Amino acid sequence: MKHRLYTLLALLMFSQPGQAGVPGWFYQSIKVDNPNQLAYWTKAAASCPVTTTDVEDIIEGVFIRSRVKPLKLTAFEPENIYLEVSLSCFEQNENHFVYDFSIHFSRALPYPSVKFNWDFGYLGIGNGTAITIAIKGRVEDAITEYIKVNFDL
Repeated sequence: MKHRLYTLLALLMFSQPGQAGVPGWFYQSIKVDNPNQLAYWTKAAASCPVTTTDVEDIIEGVFIRSRVKPLKLTAFEPENIYLEVSLSCFEQNENHFVYDFSIHFSRALPYPSVKFNWDFGYLGIGNGTAITIAIKGRVEDAITEYIKVNFDL
């Protein structure tokens, strides 16, 4: 009972607000010269039922359906932005996890690196399927904003 109470309190304290009202500075930050491609970087904690490869597949699927070529980030390049997705999990009981993922647009070079602080992440409770669905939905939210600003929609 005590464990469930802490979980509920964590969800209430750290739940993300809706993405309505995206600020203008954010749109200026993710405007690029070649919007037909976008790099990404991801990492899933070993404690998660969803692997880094699973998250990469989700990201690439969303990008391709959005007609944006996915580029797996292997080296940082000056001025290029990328989508960063990181996932952490805590097993509450068998096949039931408290999970938190962060989705940001970032730029590593020129120094100092920048994480554009408009988070598309989420904190939730569920199994691997629930985590996968949540990540897919929030990556879609992020790529929608990217497409809106870069294709003048």
